[in-house]
Amino acid sequence: RMSSINGTEVMYEAGDSTGESKKFAQMCLDNLLGELGTKSKGVVVGDEVYIIRMSKAPVALVEVGFMTNQKELDNLQDEDYTASLEAGENNTRFALRIGGFPRVDTNGNRHYYVFVTDQTLYVRGLVEGDKITVYTQSGQLVHTATATGPEFKLPLHYASGYVVKVNDTSHKVVNI
Repeated sequence: RMSSINGTEVMYEAGDSTGESKKFAQMCLDNLLGELGTKSKGVVVGDEVYIIRMSKAPVALVEVGFMTNQKELDNLQDEDYTASLEAGENNTRFALRIGGFPRVDTNGNRHYYVFVTDQTLYVRGLVEGDKITVYTQSGQLVHTATATGPEFKLPLHYASGYVVKVNDTSHKVVNI
């Protein structure tokens, strides 16, 4: 059921006696709001979340949107929905990829994201057990694998076209 609830919130560990978790959470929120243009839902205590509660270092968990809001769901499904955050006093930047979880169409078919960056083939949107087969454009087998998580990476050694088959779905990509 869709709703109008929307926005970005960042959870932090209230038990962090240094206050660094809350400071980090606020920094994440401030930067994300500017990058994504979303509404602020603030920084909130997240001690009930295991990964926050058990962390030995300052921690922040970002919730960038609600899957029950159609606009935010569309954003979360867009593999280009990204943000950059300033981190540290030396202005080191890191990229945060937010979107790109697998889409399921009205017929229940899953969609995969297949692309090449820096001579590495990426397949995203996988579930454990998906079968991945990579061929050259001429049909020569390059690699086979079984997915163990949501992403598969394979270094490519030749500038060429490749065909990537995930289960019964084929995708064509080019390594330049």
